[in-house]
Amino acid sequence: MVIMDYKRGMSVMVNVRHALLAVALLLGRFTASAEVVQIDGVWYDIQVWYMTAEVTAPPDGTPYAGTVVIPTMVNYDGMEYMVVAIADAAFRGSKGVTSVSLPDSLVSIGDAAFEGCISLDSIVLPSTVNTIGDYAFCYCSNLDYCAISDRVVSIERYAFKGCTKLRKVRLGRGLKEIEMNAFSDCQSLEMVICRSPMPPKCRGEIFSTLTYVKAKLAVPTSAHAQYRKAIGWSGFYIPHDASE
Repeated sequence: MVIMDYKRGMSVMVNVRHALLAVALLLGRFTASAEVVQIDGVWYDIQVWYMTAEVTAPPDGTPYAGTVVIPTMVNYDGMEYMVVAIADAAFRGSKGVTSVSLPDSLVSIGDAAFEGCISLDSIVLPSTVNTIGDYAFCYCSNLDYCAISDRVVSIERYAFKGCTKLRKVRLGRGLKEIEMNAFSDCQSLEMVICRSPMPPKCRGEIFSTLTYVKAKLAVPTSAHAQYRKAIGWSGFYIPHDASE
């Protein structure tokens, strides 16, 4: 009984903090940090007012390296803060980062957050993530696989540009649009799985010409006809159902 009450309490706390974050974003008040601190090897921008934290770049410019594990909560000065974001350019140029474990509390990944992380080979975005910024994974040249959660509505410009070893990408059910060049220069793509029941709008050129030639597209069976006629998708051969 104690465990059930604890879990219920944690669930309420998570929902309240996410609600506070949403309000802050709507009001345009998610601004300057109160503290930038290092906890277990990771730097955080602590938002005291909202009881949240975002992962940020080391102030001295030293890049991250190796395996990075980001927890759901961090303790600072006796208080618990929920990790909700990866800040703009937080890992940019961290050539030695091989893997990053992202928490289920994560809401957004900022612009150029992982740009140039050339040793990162895979990334799975938690189901809570709804925003992927411009250039977020640009030039992650060793990235082999990426799964994007159902809550992501838009993939921004150049998000995965230059991921030359990316072979497979899974796009979520909630995806509505993809901005220009999001997957340009990804010449190793072999499979694109898009689980959205309607073709996401493509804002300009999304994939390289070579991708249409060698990659297969898997979409929901009920949406095959729509994808075959949609701009940005009609160039693919559609052999499989996206439920696989």
